Amino acid sequence: MYIIKYITLSLNNTMSNLNRINDLKIPTNQKKFLNELLSKDKGNRKTIFAVEVIIKTIETVESIYPGKGQEILKGAHVVIQNPAVYESLINNSNYRSRISSHYRGNRIDEKGVDLEHKSDFLIGLFAQGEGEIFWMQLENTKVDFSEGLIRGAILLVLHMLDYLYYKFTGQNVGPCGLSEYTETKPIVIENEKIRDYFGEIYKPFDDLKKHETFVARLSNESKSPDSNSVPAA
Repeated sequence: MYIIKYITLSLNNTMSNLNRINDLKIPTNQKKFLNELLSKDKGNRKTIFAVEVIIKTIETVESIYPGKGQEILKGAHVVIQNPAVYESLINNSNYRSRISSHYRGNRIDEKGVDLEHKSDFLIGLFAQGEGEIFWMQLENTKVDFSEGLIRGAILLVLHMLDYLYYKFTGQNVGPCGLSEYTETKPIVIENEKIRDYFGEIYKPFDDLKKHETFVARLSNESKSPDSNSVPAA
């Protein structure tokens, strides 16, 4: 009986995610990519959770900045003004620690979340004033030697080619295209929008004074993905 219930639940969750993907206002190739991620999960709930966060981020960005939702799978750098999303991913996903050039001198932590795919889902925290800020970005190619030296070397070469393209063009290279929204020009999801769109993931600060100080520090940050400003370090 338990097995039947588990299978039924899994099927319902899969159908729900497929319907959400179908409803997204993104190009067909991006919908195909998300469906591919779900088909590779092999019933792994932790992988599914990571994909759900990506879907929710696309929905959120599209709701705030119409037409920009498609930028997520193109590799847009997204700043979410609350670390609770990071904590949720760490608690509910498979991940590995990694080293990168993101937020040099201001980085608190960074991980690569497993998507069962050659693309990488990067998440991290950087310090700002009294608080921490969560960021995420999808990269076209991960650096991972866990599946063998040869495959790892191939991925490393592809990753370096993507990096060189970024250095020469100033555009991030994502699994489904290129994005101008980089670390220095991110798409920002403001604190109040997290409450609106991420619901159960959002957690307010326990210390009210700390929260007020943090919000005050955010007041001069970018409020549009078309701004050239970046959250102050």
